[in-house]
Amino acid sequence: MIGPLANALADRGIQPVTMATWRALGAGAIFGAVALLRRAPAATPPSEAARGTRGRLGLWGRVALLAAAGVALFYTALPAAVERGGITLAWVLLYTAPAWVLVGSVALGWVRATPRTVGLVAAATVGVALTVLGGGEGMTVSPASVSWGLAAGLGYSSYYLVGRTLVERLGPVRTYAAALTLGGLMLVPIAQLGVPTAEVAALLAVLVVASTALAYLLFGLGLARLSSTRASVIATAEPVVATALAVGVAGERPSAVAYLGGALVIAAALAAALSPA
Repeated sequence: MIGPLANALADRGIQPVTMATWRALGAGAIFGAVALLRRAPAATPPSEAARGTRGRLGLWGRVALLAAAGVALFYTALPAAVERGGITLAWVLLYTAPAWVLVGSVALGWVRATPRTVGLVAAATVGVALTVLGGGEGMTVSPASVSWGLAAGLGYSSYYLVGRTLVERLGPVRTYAAALTLGGLMLVPIAQLGVPTAEVAALLAVLVVASTALAYLLFGLGLARLSSTRASVIATAEPVVATALAVGVAGERPSAVAYLGGALVIAAALAAALSPA
């Protein structure tokens, strides 16, 4: 729902960075309240990845990194990509995140570069190229739209590269409460907050409650009840649903080549999610 909501807010003069600030601070307040109302779980032992990065980046350093990349950058870049290029293009580029995760995992020494990982990154790259070259009605391909979309994918990847070790140590509620609040505060100096109209406030409330706090909560509950493989398969439906909304609500009409490119990106994302690494 973020794509149509971003369009509706943009039509009412709300800038991407302002959307991002309200979204982060609002959802951070919800998770903060939940953390205060329930007893925080005991910290769990860090994983191998967490032990390997502890010396280079402390716990709160990782919180700050997640706040900067996963909240301030990601929450701003995604609506900016929607505004500049349309929902379909934004979500295809967003799903380059698994490719960023593979590259980051290799760079951090978590996995080794193999023909499979190189092939998946190449497939995602080709898919992005086809989507950009294919275009379509309602899709605006420009350096700005592509850059914002790729930035959204890079920011999204931080939830896997940085966030997973934080969730192990702090639990998801405390992790999101800290990262969302800090990320929102990072954006306050450049946002135009003011007092929103009733209509804008209602749209922001849906963005905060349904598309952020509730979505994160349901995702966490799902991971607790499903294997990572099954959860990743279900999560890959997100760009498909986003494209359906783009066509049905926003009137976008991607070309056949763009559909092929999007399918290739989604296939690469799914294969990366199912990778034993």
